[in-house]
Amino acid sequence: MVKLFRGKVFRRSFSGFVLVIFICSLVTSGCEPLRKKFTRKKKEEKKEEFIPVLEPQEYPAPAFNPEAEYKHRYNLWKLWYDDFMVGLDEKGSNKRQSYILGQLIVQLEAMEQLLTGDRQAQLHQYKDTLREIGQLLVLPAALRNTGLIKRKISTIDTKIHDQFSPRQIQDTFAQ
Repeated sequence: MVKLFRGKVFRRSFSGFVLVIFICSLVTSGCEPLRKKFTRKKKEEKKEEFIPVLEPQEYPAPAFNPEAEYKHRYNLWKLWYDDFMVGLDEKGSNKRQSYILGQLIVQLEAMEQLLTGDRQAQLHQYKDTLREIGQLLVLPAALRNTGLIKRKISTIDTKIHDQFSPRQIQDTFAQ
């Protein structure tokens, strides 16, 4: 055993240990002493910059165009109607169908606000029919009559397409 400490194995391991210690001391020493590396420095205060106060500029209110708004709502009605019919065909989720039906009602309400008199009353009647359809959607899918729902909503769509297209509503906008 005494030979082991005096032999080559001891010299190799000792010289490897010394080499590791030397490398660690070089890495940790760097340019500054170790105590300076880990001391906290005070934060520098931010200098306040001068920000000029500008006078506010008033912009004119955007011009409201009821005809363009009605076209927009009518096109949204058509898109939501198509989504609703696809959802019925694919037997989509009840939540999704209820959401789409709610969006159809929102579009009809917006269209109704832009019209006057007799046309408003007709759209209000179609909204009530859509709310009745919403009551049918609350039922479980097994008890729901999908054919009846499709017929009712396609009838409403046909009437809206025939009577309430933007070309046929030219002069009946509320001001």
